[in-house]
Amino acid sequence: MAKRKKQTQGEALYADILASLPEDRRDDKMLLRVARELADLEGLKEAHQKDIKKRGVVERVKNGAQEFHRANPSVGQVLRIIAEQRRLRAQLRLKATLEEVEDLTSEEIQQALERGRR
Repeated sequence: MAKRKKQTQGEALYADILASLPEDRRDDKMLLRVARELADLEGLKEAHQKDIKKRGVVERVKNGAQEFHRANPSVGQVLRIIAEQRRLRAQLRLKATLEEVEDLTSEEIQQALERGRR
């Protein structure tokens, strides 16, 4: 018996997008490409969020005798992905749902950056 692969958030999002498109627009190749791109971005965002939860918003770096804090690059990537997803949703004429609000708020990011500067 073959194991069933767990559906990722990106795949689930793609199925939801296709279901939300009107019947007459589901055959449009450009819209299907945009929907696939949106779903792929969701997978990338999920990976970056796991990295942020694992390493934190600010990471301590040691270079020889020097030791300093720097922002985790995944934070910036998540913000760019969110902006791109909004642009793609506008192309598809879809609105974000409340469930898609990000786990990390700008206040949490700012607080972590302030802690890293001390």
